[in-house]
Amino acid sequence: MNIAIDARPLLERRGTGVYEYTRHLLDALFRISGNCFELFSNSYQYPLNLPENWRGCEKIKIVETKHPNKIFNLKLAFFRAPKLNRLIGDANLFYLPNLNFCALDRGFPYVATVHDLSFEVMPSFFGPKQRVWHGLVGVQKLLKGATKIVAVSEHTKSDITRLYKISPGKIQVIYPGLNNLSAGKTPEELRLRHFLPENFILFLGTLEKRKNVLGLISAFELLAQKIPDLHLVIAGAPGWGFAEIYARAKASKYAERILFLGYIHEDERMTFYSLAKVFVYPSFYEGFGMPPLEAMSCGTPVVTSAASSLPEAVGDAALLINPHKTDDLADAILACLTNDRLRKKLISAGAEQIKKFSWDKAVRELNDVFRKII
Repeated sequence: MNIAIDARPLLERRGTGVYEYTRHLLDALFRISGNCFELFSNSYQYPLNLPENWRGCEKIKIVETKHPNKIFNLKLAFFRAPKLNRLIGDANLFYLPNLNFCALDRGFPYVATVHDLSFEVMPSFFGPKQRVWHGLVGVQKLLKGATKIVAVSEHTKSDITRLYKISPGKIQVIYPGLNNLSAGKTPEELRLRHFLPENFILFLGTLEKRKNVLGLISAFELLAQKIPDLHLVIAGAPGWGFAEIYARAKASKYAERILFLGYIHEDERMTFYSLAKVFVYPSFYEGFGMPPLEAMSCGTPVVTSAASSLPEAVGDAALLINPHKTDDLADAILACLTNDRLRKKLISAGAEQIKKFSWDKAVRELNDVFRKII
């Protein structure tokens, strides 16, 4: 079986959640599956950001075109050309690890993974360019034409059926695996490099309004009055609404105790999580929510939202709060900071919860989807 894969998520220069999902999923797929694969990408400027061992693997063929992206995407959207299965060659099936512009011959089988429909559920958290992009992709039409849809959570599956009127039988939930983080930096190196305080709570993720970082800053201000040495460390690449988030923090009475560290490389994340007293992820909406599980894997207690898919991901291994209630968020963080019995309970439950998620399991389930189609 020859499977074509849309590798355009791997054009990212920095590892977004979709980039990491695609890279880790494909790494396990190439290792476990006996199929042959053709990776397709288009970029006028950038080559695919691939691990070196992929480029030398006999069962992986790489097809990269060099058209200007805007023109290429508009042709796919309005003229349904070029047909990607013809550009690739001998594939039996096309797989999209994320929603993207796509045109295939009529009847050519394809599978699409949906991470979330936040752009439909909460459009106000997206900028004009993002809303136009999703509109041009034609997500509903893309999913209705798919042979099979993979959803990363039951919550995402429910959104697809509710918003797009697609039969639940067409959608299979396959949970992502948990990335194995490695300690590339020692705690001492990380503290010196980033001037980290001893006592801090951590947020790590794309800095956008959907993640409720503004609510976290307000909750921190309540805590800062009670705990004089407590700091808030906010780590992640800027997203839509970052300027408002940054301005809000700088206007705070406790601005000198709020640190912005920018994007954190994967080889530093394990140490960051481990040094934090509490990991806080009060997002309004997530398709799955990997950072809380990563924090659990590092032995850090987690406070997150009782919203969208997050309860599904963390189970009973985190304190769940209403993301719209700042007082509840502050109280939950304070409990994690001061209640040793609670901390030990959450850390122990987190160690068990993360065992439910593995890339090998995800790949076996995805392979079963492919086999049933071809």
